[in-house]
Amino acid sequence: MELRTMRDIKNLKGRRIVYRAAYEVTLEKVGKHYEVGDDFRIVRTFKTLDHLLKNKCSIVVLSYLKRPGGKVVDKWRLDPIARYLSKALKLKVKYVDDCVGPKAEKAVAALRPGEILVLENTRFHPEEEENDPAFAKRLASYGEIYVNDAFAQDYKPHASTTAITKFLPSYAGFLLEEEINELNGALNKPKGPAIAIIGGVKISAKLGVVEKLLKKFDDILLGGALVNTVLKAQGVAVGKSLIEPAMVKQLEDFNFTNPKLHIPVDVMVGKSFTKGAKAVPKAVGSIGPKEWILDIGPDTIRLFDSIIREAKTIVWDGPMGVFEFLQFAKGTESVIHALVHSDAKIVIGGGETIDVFRKFSNKTFAQLPNIYVSTGGAAMLKFLEGKTLPAVSPLLKNN
Repeated sequence: MELRTMRDIKNLKGRRIVYRAAYEVTLEKVGKHYEVGDDFRIVRTFKTLDHLLKNKCSIVVLSYLKRPGGKVVDKWRLDPIARYLSKALKLKVKYVDDCVGPKAEKAVAALRPGEILVLENTRFHPEEEENDPAFAKRLASYGEIYVNDAFAQDYKPHASTTAITKFLPSYAGFLLEEEINELNGALNKPKGPAIAIIGGVKISAKLGVVEKLLKKFDDILLGGALVNTVLKAQGVAVGKSLIEPAMVKQLEDFNFTNPKLHIPVDVMVGKSFTKGAKAVPKAVGSIGPKEWILDIGPDTIRLFDSIIREAKTIVWDGPMGVFEFLQFAKGTESVIHALVHSDAKIVIGGGETIDVFRKFSNKTFAQLPNIYVSTGGAAMLKFLEGKTLPAVSPLLKNN
């Protein structure tokens, strides 16, 4: 998989760039305004933005935020992004409250070399999610070159990520290039033993990557609420635990005897799904009808820890339990502790996974250079599943 990258652009100086970022960030209300909360995804685009600014490019920024359903939702406007970029980059970043129409066109026309303009949330227009070519052509008219750094949003075809590539010379930014290289290395050139730790709530969202990595990796460790559905499909009682009923039937033919697949042998249960529920260890198969499975158990923690200690490549997506209740956070904490003390090449992704790592780790990501933090959750899973991301495919050199 070889991308056309910014290194392939000839005569970059002074060009007008349509820059697609994935500024899917949390916004917090401060007084009458919303401001950027978690800046993780914005900071990761600075390498590309700095390069473009050094080359005196004028930059038109496109992104979407949340799911406004094709209409304007004031709390999901992108003016907080523009204010954040102004402060972080120490230059006046402009903003317009639409991404098409006379106001946007006028602002783009007035943009000078070395300036940045943030256009409004592209999902305020239904044509964005429809991957509408006419809408994409309007967005493409704002520049001479298109640069995509929106890995986290590249797994769905949108007008501003996919259709737009039909109208402009298109390249991967430094962040997208880095994501593809890191994940491709983990998937296709892992140093063994290679393992994946897959948690979270829905097995429906993770089954594809589990099946793919069972063919590629040495061990797959399953945790989180998704295990409840897996156990139910095997005929194991799970009490009142959260399951995906539609997936139980689908999993009946799944080969759970694969020696690479490690399902919890014990769990922590509570009598209720509440902060005050007492955590009680139970062997899998002995769950009462009124009990909730809320974490992996101590024997499973020891098993998983022994596998993680030996691994040389590790991919992690999803917590092991309901970490919001501290008595059910021990499984997730144990994984984080093992990763912090590992010298393996580690890739982690998913907003919840990143948040929980920050919450329980005694070290920052900056102190752990062997850990690559992907900006994508669903995008990372789709890539590891072996699927081509629709917005990345047009950027391949053979396309």
